[in-house]
Amino acid sequence: MKHNISLLFLAITLLSACRGSSDSKATGANDTANISESPASRTTPIQKTEVPKVSIEEAIELSKQGYRFVDCRTPKEIANGKIDGALEMNVRSYTYADIIRDSLNQDNKLILYCQAGVRSALAAKLFSELEYPYVVDMTGGYEEWLEYHQNQ
Repeated sequence: MKHNISLLFLAITLLSACRGSSDSKATGANDTANISESPASRTTPIQKTEVPKVSIEEAIELSKQGYRFVDCRTPKEIANGKIDGALEMNVRSYTYADIIRDSLNQDNKLILYCQAGVRSALAAKLFSELEYPYVVDMTGGYEEWLEYHQNQ
């Protein structure tokens, strides 16, 4: 029961999370957490509650090692573009936790992202609560992904 209440609270938080925008940069939402082990070299599952943040460069390297991008934005946002091959999982859906359980197994290696990084961080916590051990959160989201690739 306590676990269900925790998931319900997290789902409500995800649904009410503000839409990512350039304002998130002013709040520090795009800061990269300092992790002691590079996700690219990780051979053991992430501990429950640990949700590493990775840079765009690290996410690209992880994708080359079998990690898959998961777009946590709404269908309307995704219609304007997404990372090639990304799974689409609308974090604002009331059935998001069910979609995770029904669509993905716990051995999947996932890189979460949204528009600017706020919703993917919340989604990463939900994946962790559901004990998905190979989940990372790409900082900066799709906005910074586009900027990164425009500058390459």
